[in-house]
Amino acid sequence: MVREDVQRLLMRIQVDFPQFRAPDKTVMIESWTQHLKDYSAEEMALAYESYCKSNSSGFAPSVSQLINETEKVKDLAVIDESEAWALVRKAIGRGAYNSENEFNKLPPPVQRAVGSAGQLFNWATDENYNDGVVMSQFLRSYRTTTQRQRTFERLPEPFQAKVNALVDKLPRIDGGAVLLGANSVTEVSEEKEPVSGGEYLKRLEEKFKGE
Repeated sequence: MVREDVQRLLMRIQVDFPQFRAPDKTVMIESWTQHLKDYSAEEMALAYESYCKSNSSGFAPSVSQLINETEKVKDLAVIDESEAWALVRKAIGRGAYNSENEFNKLPPPVQRAVGSAGQLFNWATDENYNDGVVMSQFLRSYRTTTQRQRTFERLPEPFQAKVNALVDKLPRIDGGAVLLGANSVTEVSEEKEPVSGGEYLKRLEEKFKGE
């Protein structure tokens, strides 16, 4: 939104809530413009309508309340847990021979929770596979990674850039996932099958010897 959009929004709020007054209109307009610069006028109009229909306090909305109304839409757009697990379970069923393709078919939020194509392969080929245990592990990861991503998306752009800079410094294990950031779709290992923990430690030792 630009300054003129904010002015129109504030005028509309004042019409609907006559008690709504600002000690300094210029300061309020500048403040709201700064807070809402990443949102469109259409988004804020819908957010205001949603606030009016859902809030019975009788008080005019604050800028943070309007932002929260826009975020509700994004929260509702997240794949629910049962649907996410159904996608993963289907991928596991086909993951023994085609884990990379199956992983790539998953939506990004589900990819972040699974971690890698190698994890799908492990689940698909585990002789002691327990559906209930794996489901519990996945759902716990899905809740955590989804919440992290939503928290990230609510950050101002300069803070997002700082987070991404920090994420870029994190070590990756055989192409493993980085679970936070704007580009947080899991990186898939080029290897067709995951290496064992012992083999991975051996590779690390060889790597550090050469540095």
